[in-house]
Amino acid sequence: MQTCAGARLSGERAARAILGGSMSASGWLIFALLFWAAAWALNEWLVRQEGSMLFSRRSLGVVVPLIFGATLLVLWEGLTRG
Repeated sequence: MQTCAGARLSGERAARAILGGSMSASGWLIFALLFWAAAWALNEWLVRQEGSMLFSRRSLGVVVPLIFGATLLVLWEGLTRG
């Protein structure tokens, strides 16, 4: 089981890998904004798939808010820790 600190550290490692090892304030902010834009696009796509056979209504009702919540956490980390 991964703790909150472990999840945060793995997120930091992913951001460092994307940003080339430096985690400046502007680097965190850029990473957070890119993550937000990607999650927004994913949510838009998922909502448009509601009538298709790919996803049930119930699964979309769970996945879309989870993505939104994860996006808020990443933005918060980028703004406060950056």
